[in-house]
Amino acid sequence: MAKDRQNQRFISVPLSILNQNGVETSSITLGYILNTRAYNATKLDAAAGRLMKNWCICLPTGKLDGIKTHQFTSSVFNKYLDVPLTCVDTVSVDVFPRPNLKYFRDRSTPSTLRALSLQKAPIISIHISTLVNCTCVGISFPHGVFDATGMGQVIAGLDAELNGKLWVCPSFGPGNILSQKLEEHQNHTKRVSRPINFLNVSKFMLGSGQEHLLHGAVDPIVKKAKEKMRVESGGKEFVSTGDILMAWFLKGTQSDESSDDGPVSVSSAISVRSIFSPSNPAFSTYSHNAIMVCAMPLLTTSSVRTSSIVQLAKMHRSFLDSVRTPAFVQSYSRWMNSPENGGRVLPVRLGAHSWIFSNQVAAGFNKIDFGVEQAMFWVWTSPITLDHMCLMNMFKGGYVLEASMREVQWVAIQREVKRLHEEVVGI
Repeated sequence: MAKDRQNQRFISVPLSILNQNGVETSSITLGYILNTRAYNATKLDAAAGRLMKNWCICLPTGKLDGIKTHQFTSSVFNKYLDVPLTCVDTVSVDVFPRPNLKYFRDRSTPSTLRALSLQKAPIISIHISTLVNCTCVGISFPHGVFDATGMGQVIAGLDAELNGKLWVCPSFGPGNILSQKLEEHQNHTKRVSRPINFLNVSKFMLGSGQEHLLHGAVDPIVKKAKEKMRVESGGKEFVSTGDILMAWFLKGTQSDESSDDGPVSVSSAISVRSIFSPSNPAFSTYSHNAIMVCAMPLLTTSSVRTSSIVQLAKMHRSFLDSVRTPAFVQSYSRWMNSPENGGRVLPVRLGAHSWIFSNQVAAGFNKIDFGVEQAMFWVWTSPITLDHMCLMNMFKGGYVLEASMREVQWVAIQREVKRLHEEVVGI
């Protein structure tokens, strides 16, 4: 449900099939570590209240009177948080272990849309923990309502309320523009591709290894790779910073694998907003899930090792271009609705290292000013962390790559980080 600000009444906003592909069973928490233990939590609570009163969005629970705008909880821990608070800057390249989620999310916060509705809980939950050496701020969202873009809209609105900025919240109308677009030519659009149909969900979700975050200024890698791409293609081909960092990270994780011919599956979370916004500008501010998770052709450990970063980045860019078409999105939607898949199949291949990369930089999670220095930033998925999922964000002028994977892979990445400190090689 959302409030129609023009008529000042609640309207029903149905969710599309992309809100029902498994994300409805999970929640996302954005965690910010503030370099103070005397943060004004009341100010943040009031800002969230003003934001959600203006942008009134909730799950249908029956009565709409007295809807709680947001949940606000707090805790105090007489301990130090074991994360460096001062060494993250615009020139460092470092790897950090992820802190415990309990500092950023209250145990009572529901994860699934069903639980949220049954408990009549608000959509946005904020938890603040005061520790001896810092303050932790966690902002939690139901993934069944928002993807990274929608969460970024909330962060932008919260920043505006905290700092007296002008912000216009996204508008809602009856119906769902994404559902309408997906159904537009459903009966006569030729299927042009088919996402991977392999079930290995338990392995994918429960095999999580060590969870770390890599932060660093990686401009040397990006500049050298883009220059090599420009020379090799005569300036006719393009790879993005995200393509290059994905390639660098993937290549680094495979360097210590024991098998040369082991399969490596690489998928990317791809927004459909840019596909449909030329015909309907409302898609550019569409708040709900508009993400497809699609897999590249299967790689091997050997092919990842022997390919250059530019080759892997180029392969990823070509793959993204091939699926960013209305016809592919509509075929993806039909696949989601098909009985054999049930809309819940993750792109995982049995016996393969199955990676999912999600570039969240455009969401702008880092663009919030709490009024004090931010020391670190994290993202969690609840109730279960996905194995071999890499999230990419920005923080303090550098890129953050956050992943859960086996120790041997983090050892390999740490070795690559050490090499970055010395010189850029292997591009």
